[in-house]
Amino acid sequence: MRCCLGISLEKVACILRTLQVHALRFCFEPVKEAVHEHDPKGPPACFENSLVVFTTIEAGDDDAIIPTAVESIIDHARQIGVKSIVLYPYAHLSSNLAIPSKARLVLEALRDRLSKLGYDVYKAPFGWYKRFLLEAAGHPLSELSRTIRTEVEAAGPTTLFSIESRSVESTLLEYFERFGVAISETGVYFSGYATSAIQSLLLDVVKDPIEGFLHTSTRPCDLEHGIAPNYGVVFPAYVRVKGRRVTYYEQAALAGREGIYKLLLCRAERIEEREKSIEIVGSGWSSTIAFRTSSNKLVLNAISTFLALIALETEKIKKAYKTPLLPYSISPIQAYIATAGRVSDEFVRQIAKELDKVGLRYYVDKSDRGLGSKIRDAGRLWVPLLIIVGAREESTNTVVVRSRENGKQEVIKLGALEEYVRLKATSIGYCLE
Repeated sequence: MRCCLGISLEKVACILRTLQVHALRFCFEPVKEAVHEHDPKGPPACFENSLVVFTTIEAGDDDAIIPTAVESIIDHARQIGVKSIVLYPYAHLSSNLAIPSKARLVLEALRDRLSKLGYDVYKAPFGWYKRFLLEAAGHPLSELSRTIRTEVEAAGPTTLFSIESRSVESTLLEYFERFGVAISETGVYFSGYATSAIQSLLLDVVKDPIEGFLHTSTRPCDLEHGIAPNYGVVFPAYVRVKGRRVTYYEQAALAGREGIYKLLLCRAERIEEREKSIEIVGSGWSSTIAFRTSSNKLVLNAISTFLALIALETEKIKKAYKTPLLPYSISPIQAYIATAGRVSDEFVRQIAKELDKVGLRYYVDKSDRGLGSKIRDAGRLWVPLLIIVGAREESTNTVVVRSRENGKQEVIKLGALEEYVRLKATSIGYCLE
C-alpha cells in the first residue's frame, strides 16, 4: 500500500492485516528488543476471555485506516460476546512493514478509538520479541484472518518546479548544478552539501512536531520514499525541464507562514497565494513551494523552495542591482576558509573546530592557488562568509572574515569566531523587517 503526499489527488487503498483469535486464556512476556524504536518493556501479562488481535501495520498505513479497522474488530468482538481486546503487534502477516514510529502511532490511535467505545483494551508493547501462550476457544468464530482495506484520497506525483522558457533553462540548470542539484533526463541528483542545505531549510521553518503531520488529511509516504528523520515526509514529484517531466522525491514539513515569508518576501516579486497552494512565479519558471492541508495548515516543499531561491537570486544577476545571496542556513557552503601563503595545519584545524561548534558547512582551500582565485571561487558559490588566514593571522591568533552580504571585512579573534558566526547566522540572507 502506498499513500503519498502532493497536490493532485487519486484514490489508493490502505491495508491493515489482522489475525483475530477468541482466547480463553492468553499470556505473554516481553523477552528481547526487536527494533531500536520500541515501547517500554512492561511486565508479563495474562488475559481471559479476550479477543486477541495480532496486527501488522503495513508501510503507508496511517489513521485513515482506523475507522474501518475498529469496525472490523468490534464486529468480531460482538459476535463472540467479549469486551476485552488485546492489540498484539505482530510483524509476520506482511513483508511490507511500516517504519516503527508510524506503526506505533497507528496502534496507539487504534487502541484509543476502541477504548472510547467502551472496550477494555490492552496494547502489548511494540518492538519486542515475546513468548506467549494462547488457548483458543475452538468454535467456528474463534479464529478469523482479516485484510482491512479502505480507500483514501492520496496525492499522485505533481510538477512542483517547472522551467517554461528555453532561454533561461540553461542558466538555471547550470546554477542548480553549481549548488549541488544536477537535473538530467534520468533523474535529479543531490550533493552532500545540497542535501544538508535542503534539510536545514525545513528545520528553519518547521512549525509543528512531525508527528502532527500524520493526523491531517495529507498522507505520508511509506518507507521506500521515507519519513525523513527530524524534518518531515518525502513524496514523489516532478521537475519539468527540457520538455520532459523528471521524477524526484520531494521533502516537506508543516511550516508557519512567517517562516516561509522570511525566506521569500524580499526576493520574489510575484508570490501567488492560491486556495490550496503558494506559488512563486519568476521569469520563465515557476515553483509550487507550499500547499495547504484540508485543515488549512501550510506544508512547505523543501526542494522546490530551494530551487526557487536559487532561481530568484539568478534574476538579481541579470538586473545587476544586488549581490545574489541565499539565506545563511540554506547556503550549501556557509563558510569558505582560504589560506594565503604558509599556514600550519594545526591552525586551520583550530578554525575548523570553532566552526564545528556551530554546525557549519564549510570548505577548506589550502591549495597553492593565489588568494584572488580562491576568493573568486567563494563568490561563484555565493558563500556567505569568506574566512581568510595567512601567516600574520596565525601569529596574532586571528582570522579575517568577509561578509558576502555587505562586503564588510573584519578581523576576528579566533576565540570569538564561534559567537561571531552564531550572530551572523540569524540575519544573513533573510527577509528581515
